[in-house]
Amino acid sequence: GGGDVGVRGVVEAGVGCVARGGETYEWIRAHQPGAWPYTVPCWVFTHHELGTDDAADVVLVRGDVGTFADELRRDAGEKDVYIVCGGSLAGEFLAAELIDRIVLTIVPVALGGGVPLFGGVPLGVPAGFTLEGLTERGGTVELRYARA
Repeated sequence: GGGDVGVRGVVEAGVGCVARGGETYEWIRAHQPGAWPYTVPCWVFTHHELGTDDAADVVLVRGDVGTFADELRRDAGEKDVYIVCGGSLAGEFLAAELIDRIVLTIVPVALGGGVPLFGGVPLGVPAGFTLEGLTERGGTVELRYARA
């Protein structure tokens, strides 16, 4: 968990709502107490009973991502819904065809021991996404894909 650097800085201006998994949410609460990184609503998809921080605009939900798609779009307004999560939740959004753009940040030191990309749901690059560009940032590599 904890791959959120993209929300701050350049991406933040275009983000109206954040969706994330429960494990990543708990990681932030444990490792950055009192320093909630978002100023926009955050939807947390979880199967567990989790607490919330008073200063954070957080909605805890359970269920299929498609059930909440319209509400996520409503919270985002004219901006993007930024999905920041581990592989399985990202795979649910991908399988439901709710992803238009993928910004994938790879931390090379984690290769071989990280979270499976999209939880094992294959990314059909030839059948729907094209690579728009890549950027190296301080030891990480960011790949940007867009729905063709």
